Amino acid sequence: MSNSILDQLSEPSGTGWRPKPGDVLVGTVLRISEGVSTYNDGSVYPIVAVKTEGGEVVNIHCFHTVLKSEMAKARPARGDRIGVRYEGKPDGRSYEMYKVAVEKPDGKPQGEPDWDQVAKAAETELEGPGGYTDEESF
Repeated sequence: MSNSILDQLSEPSGTGWRPKPGDVLVGTVLRISEGVSTYNDGSVYPIVAVKTEGGEVVNIHCFHTVLKSEMAKARPARGDRIGVRYEGKPDGRSYEMYKVAVEKPDGKPQGEPDWDQVAKAAETELEGPGGYTDEESF
């Protein structure tokens, strides 16, 4: 994906995603911008533009609370692969349910630890002053 400003300007604006329960959207994050809510007090919410494998650009307006929260946890960025599933409203509830998964360009899913770094830290702790001390009570 090119970062050229002309390339960015040539990308289509896209259409808003209007999912039905069970719908899934998968693609590459093209851009992230902000929208202003006309229903609340003018609060700001993220808009994530996704380019599907078919080349369609779809804008996910993250104004629903759960979607906004899931996006904040996943922290998508330009160039990431993203999947979003709309699950609808749970029975008797007023909120909308979503699941979000993000994979970084290096292939590592978002939120997964760098196990090599964890192993190195553990090794350093074992070799450090006082040696092995794993007797912390929880």
